[in-house]
Amino acid sequence: MNTQVFFHPGAFWRVLSVMLMLVLILTPFEMTEANALIASSFQPVNSENQEIGGQGEEGSSYPVYRQTSAFLAGRVAVGVVAIESSTVSIPNQENWTSGELQKVRDEVWTGLQKWVSWKPANTPLEFVVDITRDGMADNMASDSILPIQIADEPIVYDSGTYGIWTRTALVAMGYSAGSSADDAAYQYAAALRAANNADWAFVLFVIDSSNDNDTTPGAFTDGVYLRARTFGPLAVMTYNNGTRGADNMEWTTAQLVARMFGAGFQYLDPVFEPLGCSSTTKKFGYWGIANAYCGVAAPSGEPNPRLMYHGNGNPDSTTLRQVGWIDTDSDGIIDLLDNRPSILFSPYPINPTIDNPLTYSEAGTRKYRAFETPVSSATCLTRPTDECFYSYYYDITPDNLAVTINKIQSVEYRIDGGAWNNATLTGSDPDYKIYSFTTPTLTGGKRKIEVRAQNSVGAYSFTRSNLVTIADPPLNDLFDNRIIINSLPYDHAVDTAAIPIENEDDPSDPLPLSSTCTNTRKGKRSVWYQYTSTSDKEIYLDTFGTDYTTVLSVWRDTGSNSIDDAELVICADSSTNDHVNVSFTPTAGMTYYFMISEFNTASGSMEGAQDDVSGQGGGTLIFQVSEIKNPAYLPMLFKNAFGGNYNSAFYVQNVSSTTPTKVNIKFYDTDGNLSCSISEMIAPLASQGWWLPSMGCLPASWVGGAYITSVQPIIAVGRPHIASEVMTYTGFSTGAKEMYLPMLFKNAFGGAYKSAFYVQNVDPTNIANISVEFYDQNGVSIYTVNDTINPLASKGWWLPSLSSLPDNWVGSAVVRSNRDIVTVGRPHAGSEVMTYNGFISGNTTSYLPMLFKNAFTGGTYKSAFYIQNVDDWNSANVTIRYYNDAGTLNCTIIETIAPMASRGYWLPSVGCLPDGWIGGVEVTSNRSVVLVGRPHIDTQITTYNGFSDGSTVSFVPMLFKNAFGGTYKSAFYIQNLSSTASANITIKYYNNLGTLGCSVTDTIPRLASKGYWLPSVTCLLNGWVGGVVITSNEPIVTVGRPHIGTQVTTYAGFSSGSENP
Repeated sequence: MNTQVFFHPGAFWRVLSVMLMLVLILTPFEMTEANALIASSFQPVNSENQEIGGQGEEGSSYPVYRQTSAFLAGRVAVGVVAIESSTVSIPNQENWTSGELQKVRDEVWTGLQKWVSWKPANTPLEFVVDITRDGMADNMASDSILPIQIADEPIVYDSGTYGIWTRTALVAMGYSAGSSADDAAYQYAAALRAANNADWAFVLFVIDSSNDNDTTPGAFTDGVYLRARTFGPLAVMTYNNGTRGADNMEWTTAQLVARMFGAGFQYLDPVFEPLGCSSTTKKFGYWGIANAYCGVAAPSGEPNPRLMYHGNGNPDSTTLRQVGWIDTDSDGIIDLLDNRPSILFSPYPINPTIDNPLTYSEAGTRKYRAFETPVSSATCLTRPTDECFYSYYYDITPDNLAVTINKIQSVEYRIDGGAWNNATLTGSDPDYKIYSFTTPTLTGGKRKIEVRAQNSVGAYSFTRSNLVTIADPPLNDLFDNRIIINSLPYDHAVDTAAIPIENEDDPSDPLPLSSTCTNTRKGKRSVWYQYTSTSDKEIYLDTFGTDYTTVLSVWRDTGSNSIDDAELVICADSSTNDHVNVSFTPTAGMTYYFMISEFNTASGSMEGAQDDVSGQGGGTLIFQVSEIKNPAYLPMLFKNAFGGNYNSAFYVQNVSSTTPTKVNIKFYDTDGNLSCSISEMIAPLASQGWWLPSMGCLPASWVGGAYITSVQPIIAVGRPHIASEVMTYTGFSTGAKEMYLPMLFKNAFGGAYKSAFYVQNVDPTNIANISVEFYDQNGVSIYTVNDTINPLASKGWWLPSLSSLPDNWVGSAVVRSNRDIVTVGRPHAGSEVMTYNGFISGNTTSYLPMLFKNAFTGGTYKSAFYIQNVDDWNSANVTIRYYNDAGTLNCTIIETIAPMASRGYWLPSVGCLPDGWIGGVEVTSNRSVVLVGRPHIDTQITTYNGFSDGSTVSFVPMLFKNAFGGTYKSAFYIQNLSSTASANITIKYYNNLGTLGCSVTDTIPRLASKGYWLPSVTCLLNGWVGGVVITSNEPIVTVGRPHIGTQVTTYAGFSSGSENP
């Protein structure tokens, strides 16, 4: 007999035992599949000063007090308690021996390590065990279990009495919270988690049964040898495991771990618990996984024997998913951990600023915090119908139903795309960390400060940025102190208010007089720059963001290296109160000087205070110089062509949120001749459109493409009008030497399906030699066309005119070139005409966010889509998953597509989808593929390109709400690409002047698609024309769908603008 630790006098204990047994017998029991009979009086109760709910300030949620085992990952602390009967126990038949205790230690450890061996490769999992009752992890190879004595012999009772003697043991160990065994076990679990830095914890009671020779040997009197309640906090097993023997404890331990973390038993008969499993539809675990193998002896493809049915063997796929082990992307990290953290990054409070260096730290409303984004638990029915995490905690921790054990490990910052540096982390709240950092001293101008957070599985948050303008001291206030600009783009900021008074009015400064600068008064506080051009590309300069009116002049050096003999090239001033900008085409090798001074409207003498413009005394000058070269290409445009029936419009959006941009648009015909050139300024985030029939510089019957360049990143959308048909495609920011067109026809489907396609050579100087190879639906090459295209020219092909291509042909094409090209496909389906962009490359994962099967009134919204395998040699094994607008997976189809073949899918023929279905698809493949979606909206047919990935920012530049007489309307669709988390989105509507008209927030479930119909957006005025900017905490893709009169068209949204610095 071991030393007595806790002891009640015999008479008192016997009376108390009888009273408790009476209470237990008379108390109604809750029948649960998880552990059969549980007295309702033993359910968890709220204890004073215990955190039982409430998420972190930013929505992150580390498990709280009563969430002891939500899913199996991380560090798990186990308290092993061996109960020893005291000398006053009646009967006192069981006495632990040192050999038995060593056996328990070894068997339990082996059982725990089984789960470590079963885990996904990159998912963290470890167990630490307290066997000496001090709360700390013990050495499971050498330390010995220290039993706890109580005045009872548990093995002589029904297993349903466990709530009495387990609480007695815990109280004897010093854990006396609340009034139930669960209350005390939660207290012990909390101590285990705190002492061992553990994520989860549970208590495992082992009952000696070595001398149990009654009618239920090795088990309690009801024949049960183990008990556990789903999600803990405690479990019970006997030493002998009924008639299975002590050697079976390792398997029982493994079973109990599964129960602690949400899995259900699968055996119908009361072998492991009094009622056995009860239903194949009952849901278990964090994910709410149905217990589909309840009572199923040998399911196909699963282990045999298997853990939760036979009591030994590996766990099957259902059990693994019930304990949380779902790994959608097969990277070895379970989805519950495989998600990005989030980060808050408030802008610097003063911008522009003379502060240098910059310090980012929390103060007032500014927040610098990193936190996790946990996956929400599946919604289930209340107990005992379901036994999932939600069922257990929705009434206990209603604000904490999305938990994670990921922790923020670091926050990093960098400047202008340089090396990452560690920020300082503070804060004891497990839900988030506060970070701060101070930059080194920075060069004046626009500096991009970026931050990111990394969590404990190595995942990074999306990068957040803050563009800060730092004003340098005015060291370049004299010509002799001019700043040398070595390369473009260049930006700088100067605090001209700090120019010394003796240098405010430099008499050597020239007076810039021209047709655009007519002020005969020189301005004060000038600053100087010098640049030697390395090319003859057009240069743009502006002072946008400067807080006073300016004069900007460009001077050409004539060889004297002095301003005295320099020639004025161009000048602009702030006489109209606009920001100042100029552009000019330099000569390569020539040196130029840039002078910026105050605009002076004073009269009288140059001397004295009256020379200053009222209210001016310098300020923060912001100056930038750039080549105009961010490109966009539109390869298929028309003006009154083909009998006057072919026309076009196009739209350009400036995606800079802060800076206007100058765009140059050049129109080239099919021979590469420059037909017209225009320039425009576009406000930040504004969209501007052009209707080619209104452009006088283009001749009638014109066919060609546009080459657009810009200072700021831009996006473009082309909108051809072919007779009464209207279609759209997205502009290209770059070309490639190989492009794919996955959906083409020649007189197919009764002759009604035909196609054209266009190719633009985007090389500005060299002829492109191209070959177009046509493949049928089986991937067989049947015809090749060779041709040449002049620099920047666009050329089209009409497939019914290609005599060597057979009628009824359905397939795809690959366009190859020795120069960079872009392509657009234009299918004709009966009277309907549509367009889509050619693809530069394929990907192994692609998305289509807007599809329908017999949806909306009368079932008139339908869809098809096409997949092309762009691998030249290998077949593609593709999996198509259909998710509805709630993110529910409705259907999965597996296909094989031959090399270079293209295959179409007509959703009304997809039998596993219900009528009225609205949603999107995710296509995964072992080879690179490209996708085109083809919605049918009533009688209208349209197309758009599939996406290979998403981003947290998306732009949709051409939208309308009851515009142009009320006949121009729009919808757009957003798909959340995250497989684990809902997307919190913000939609901002900017009109064609860049004015924010409306801002809307929404939430989109994981992998769901959601549509927005602008006539229903009440915060927008009728007649609105513009674009939207969508930001999200998860990656998204978007599709715009303008309705122009009776015509409907679609185009893919943009994740960024064209940028080629």
